[in-house]
Amino acid sequence: MTTGPGETALTRIFGANFWYFAVFFNLPKPQEKLELPGPIFMSKRGIAIPWPENTVNVWLWLIVLFLGVIAAIFIWQWRNQLMTEKAASGQPQLIALVTIVIMELLIIIFALGWQAPIAKETGGTEGGLNLTLELSALLVGLVFYTGAFIAEIVRSGIQAVPKGQWEAAKSLGLNSGLVMRLVIFPQALRVMIPSLNSQYMNLAKNSSLAIAIGYPDLYAVANTTYNQTGRPVEVFILIMVVYLSINLIISVCMNLLNKSVQLKER
Repeated sequence: MTTGPGETALTRIFGANFWYFAVFFNLPKPQEKLELPGPIFMSKRGIAIPWPENTVNVWLWLIVLFLGVIAAIFIWQWRNQLMTEKAASGQPQLIALVTIVIMELLIIIFALGWQAPIAKETGGTEGGLNLTLELSALLVGLVFYTGAFIAEIVRSGIQAVPKGQWEAAKSLGLNSGLVMRLVIFPQALRVMIPSLNSQYMNLAKNSSLAIAIGYPDLYAVANTTYNQTGRPVEVFILIMVVYLSINLIISVCMNLLNKSVQLKER
């Protein structure tokens, strides 16, 4: 049984409304808010979570983290090239990768200046990041809905690899982890990435359903704008350009990734 676009949209709207009205809207009053480890505070006023400080030093450390990720990618590719072409052990590169990962974790934990929310007597919180109930419901709804499709795509991509590949890899003495990482998953990516591309673009477009629970997303703000200015054509052109740009960026990035995992003729 197949579902049409209308039924799919209704499913997404129902999911967002379910998380908003059945879960988050039933949270206790601000004076009786839930406190979870972290600390994380949850109430009808919203969800408060720890968050890094907004300072120049934090942004500099974020740049260092980004450069570390780029360096790790190049070292990983260099290691694979040495192991493939020169039968090298790759041990020095592996040590460098482990060092980068440890440094990145230390920066994330200690250098970003995490601010924990502090409860006030009035029922509110101070510090950290405060998420509204509408944004929280939207995030959880989209994560569960899109995550279900992505999980199925990953599962089907792995199962699409012939069973003989598993047997051949294990006959070489590789353990299950190496079989998955070096043999099965690279081949599964060729099947998974085109479908993942569509799902990521759908995720960007599905965010417009936030209007169903009253969250002021791009479309809701644009709706207010053209009602006040009387220029619906220009406003809708801007909406079209924004969503088109987001989808084109996702498509370009995924196509580059897809090109990198395809078989290359010699």
